[in-house]
Amino acid sequence: MKTDWKKETSIFDVAIPTLDGKSVAYTVPVEVVCEIEPHSGEEILTHESLALIEKTKARHMGLLAPEDIHQLRKRLQLTQKQITEILQIGGKTWSRWETGRERPSRSMNILLRALWDEKLDIPYLESMGQPLVPLACAFETLLETNKRYGVWGGQNKTITCTPSAEEYSYAA
Repeated sequence: MKTDWKKETSIFDVAIPTLDGKSVAYTVPVEVVCEIEPHSGEEILTHESLALIEKTKARHMGLLAPEDIHQLRKRLQLTQKQITEILQIGGKTWSRWETGRERPSRSMNILLRALWDEKLDIPYLESMGQPLVPLACAFETLLETNKRYGVWGGQNKTITCTPSAEEYSYAA
């Protein structure tokens, strides 16, 4: 039973990793609460202390905190499904980031920070998810143009390819 366990504060050194993650760049001392097991004297960190350690590490690594990630999505007026489709990430990934069960990679964090700082916008990211030129259509169009007009000599011709509802034009 935990009724006879004592709580004490202790200093915990949070290890901040280097950019490559292979070693420790520096440590940050944080005051945490520990529960002391009465028989062994073992110190066990509380859930609040573990959260404080993770938040400290994320802040010093320049990562957005889970509550910031949640706030970003809300500010963009997107559902979790919408943001995962736009960022082309797994369906549960964003949820894990918002709850703090996982952290985004450093490279993804840079993208999220750009959204946070309004250096990128959602329409731009949505456009990045669309193919610029459907390869099969472009290849077929180029072959047909070559047959009709020779090897790219002569007049400028415009060829339109319609892979879906959108049109792509190429000058031959």
